[in-house]
Amino acid sequence: MNWQNKIVVITGAANGIGGAVANLLAQAGARVFCFDIKKPKHKVEGVTYLKVDVTKGMQVKKALQRIKGKIDILFNNAGVMKRGDILDVTEKDFELLFDVHIKGSWLMLKHAKKKLVNDAVIIQMSSRHALYFPSDPGLYALVKRTSLNLAELIELTYPSYNVKVLCPGPVDTMLSRTECDNNNWNKKKKMMCEPSFLAEKIIELIKSNKKKLIFDEKDCDYYFE
Repeated sequence: MNWQNKIVVITGAANGIGGAVANLLAQAGARVFCFDIKKPKHKVEGVTYLKVDVTKGMQVKKALQRIKGKIDILFNNAGVMKRGDILDVTEKDFELLFDVHIKGSWLMLKHAKKKLVNDAVIIQMSSRHALYFPSDPGLYALVKRTSLNLAELIELTYPSYNVKVLCPGPVDTMLSRTECDNNNWNKKKKMMCEPSFLAEKIIELIKSNKKKLIFDEKDCDYYFE
């Protein structure tokens, strides 16, 4: 695939997985736009950083208006973490996770619709927790299952889009470290990869005719489906 001058929008790309993907695509010649409420520690040449709260429709709309040309790839990657059992979290936690993961993705898709090329690649960040459904993090697993369902509904409703879903395992990011004690962190480290490794897998998924990138907890490895 020729990435030269392809327009890519990635939410939550100031660091972590989104940042690693933005870096690879910018190096390949794509015009990458990062929508994030945080500033990057290190800016990457070829990436335009816009301060955007994806849970605010007007901010999303205004940021998209700054992009000249049609969008080839939209990667809904922004996310937040809350650990604990499903009924132990607060109402504020519930609203925050659904706002960022689900409402944020919906707003991006809704307002980007007119700017997407007909066969745009839509990438939805889910999680292995959407497939294995642990009790902890329960709320996070629920929103990631909903994120998976959102991708399925978009694919059904807009068949011209090339919808792809990510269900990664542990990745060494700030989100993974959120509320993670030393005991759990040591367990996760055995399965963990760097954002740059996962970014290469995501690029491979985009280039392929496969629809999903899934982490197999049993084998601690990734496969395409």
